[in-house]
Amino acid sequence: MVGMMKLTDLIQRILIKHIDPLTKSPELILLGYCSNETASEHLSRYLLASKFSRGVVLDVASGTCYGSSILKRVDGVEIVVSVDIDKDALEYGRIVYDADCVCADATHLPFRKHVFDSVVSLETLEH
Repeated sequence: MVGMMKLTDLIQRILIKHIDPLTKSPELILLGYCSNETASEHLSRYLLASKFSRGVVLDVASGTCYGSSILKRVDGVEIVVSVDIDKDALEYGRIVYDADCVCADATHLPFRKHVFDSVVSLETLEH
């Protein structure tokens, strides 16, 4: 029961923090809390990226890690590291998708060069 309350509180914090004041829609994709059309668009981008992902994968600006979950199911992908600046989004990803997360700014990634075989960064620049 405590775990479910924690997840509910986390979802509320994410939705409040990332709501677009004009459209009243979440700017951060939280599956189940966005339209089916929005979810489909975002999922299809990760499905395309998954066709090119291999080895150790970095998912930059991963948000709630739904895309990292897709990437880590691909044959040939060893591990996916999800990076986002939002601690709540990453905590959600850890709980829901069992994501391996690092909280960092996409403009200053805390990794050595040549650590990753593939890098995915979708819906990043506009934020």
